[in-house]
Amino acid sequence: MTVPFKKESHRREKVEELIRHEISRIILQELSDPRIALCTITRVELARDLKSANVHVSVLGEEANQRTTMRGLKHARGFIQKRLFQELSLRYPPAISFHIDHSIERSIRISRILREEGIPETDGFGETEALPELEDTQDTGPEEAS
Repeated sequence: MTVPFKKESHRREKVEELIRHEISRIILQELSDPRIALCTITRVELARDLKSANVHVSVLGEEANQRTTMRGLKHARGFIQKRLFQELSLRYPPAISFHIDHSIERSIRISRILREEGIPETDGFGETEALPELEDTQDTGPEEAS
């Protein structure tokens, strides 16, 4: 019967979203580590038993900034787990591990390529959307004169 699995899966999704939101809040409001900057928690993947969680983080900036932010997050892991346990009233806090997520970076690169090729971007529903110019997050060297 698939109903219990769906119910379990739906519950896990709700807990994943709660954890994602709470970790984002903790980073923004409770951490003062200068290494942790310009990061977004993009998603959380909980184990079926809810005892461990992979936390995916997008960090804007160069690779050195990303490594520094990830070191800061790994250093704050114990504090974040403790605060999750306190704030979410979980039976036990999930053991969290942080993983870099390059999806936002890839999305920006794809948008830039589409814009350079003159292909209009859409809002996902087929409607053309005027998007602001995105700054280049990586140094591509000197620009060639046209």
